[in-house]
Amino acid sequence: MPENVFRYAQRETSCCSNSDDSKNGIFGNRTRYIVLILATLCLSSILGNVLTFNFTIICMTSSVRETIHFTHMNDSRLKTIDNDTVIFEYSPLTKSMLFSAVAIGALVAFPPITLLLNNIGSRSVFGLIGFISAISTALVPLAASAGTHYLLGVHTIQGMGLAACLPVMVKVTAHWASLTQNGLFIAMLSSFLQIAPMVTMPVAGGLCVSPLGWPAAYYVNAVTTAIL
Repeated sequence: MPENVFRYAQRETSCCSNSDDSKNGIFGNRTRYIVLILATLCLSSILGNVLTFNFTIICMTSSVRETIHFTHMNDSRLKTIDNDTVIFEYSPLTKSMLFSAVAIGALVAFPPITLLLNNIGSRSVFGLIGFISAISTALVPLAASAGTHYLLGVHTIQGMGLAACLPVMVKVTAHWASLTQNGLFIAMLSSFLQIAPMVTMPVAGGLCVSPLGWPAAYYVNAVTTAIL
């Protein structure tokens, strides 16, 4: 986004001006709303990358029950399933570690990410975090096949992206919202907590039962995050 538009929006915010500035900047007074929508979508995509595992783990382990079902029916069918379907069996402890890795990554990354946001700027830092989140999401199927330790590492990196969500909400509100719009911006930006599961769950469910399989859910989310 051009720097003159950014400076214009900052001047407008500092003066708390509510006048009609539709003739200034590229999008006029609507620039802040475009930034608001884009920021909300980016936050939703980063959270959606993390939530995908919560649903796809059902698909990743459901093939075990399918194999048992066909054991008593047809041995040839059993071989076909074993050859075409990757089966993952995680113990309760391993599942707990996989879910906790996201929180650990967010906790560890919060201080450095906050410093980077304050010193470098939210646009550059959040863009880099989104790119890292997209790459780590696309690597989840490969990491799952490689081993639990690799999957733990990828989930930890995904969690680091969550550490930027709340600071970015504050940054966007401070730079782009006037005093009378602070409530609107906070409410809209925090809606990513509802938008992410609302979109991720049905999309992941549809892809899990499709011929593409559960890995497609990660690839779709990764591409979406990269585009945003």
